[in-house]
Amino acid sequence: QTRRIGVSNFYQKHLERLQGKPFANEIFIDATHGETQLVEFMQEKGIHVLAYRPLVFLSAIELAGSMGSTTMSQIQELADKNDVVNAQQLVLSWLLARGCSVIVKSANSEHIQSNLKACEIAKTIDIPSLKDLGNADDLVAMCGGTDEYSAIFRSH
Repeated sequence: QTRRIGVSNFYQKHLERLQGKPFANEIFIDATHGETQLVEFMQEKGIHVLAYRPLVFLSAIELAGSMGSTTMSQIQELADKNDVVNAQQLVLSWLLARGCSVIVKSANSEHIQSNLKACEIAKTIDIPSLKDLGNADDLVAMCGGTDEYSAIFRSH
């Protein structure tokens, strides 16, 4: 007997078409893809948010910084303001504080400890100061002006 069912990469229009309500929706959220409206919609409907690959774009953000993007410097300023050790902790804490569960992978014990500390940080982090995290318009513009990753899922 199935007690709960989840879905993956469903956007609002997909969720609205379902006859029932899934327990959870696994979606891609990171420092450049905040999915604020989708997260709010899911939480209003009682659908748990699972954020997969939340740290994947951090290396791209660092690289973009060398080409003029201000996103990484903004992330570091927010980390400093919130007494967070690194950008990874900031992104994970931001997601946890928003009520999302995060799916991360690491075999490195230091990274695992840092990731676990994000759970404690999420309890005290200044969410209003993070309102622009997940909205990296300058980075998206550098990549051609469209967010092609989420556009693929939204269009189907």
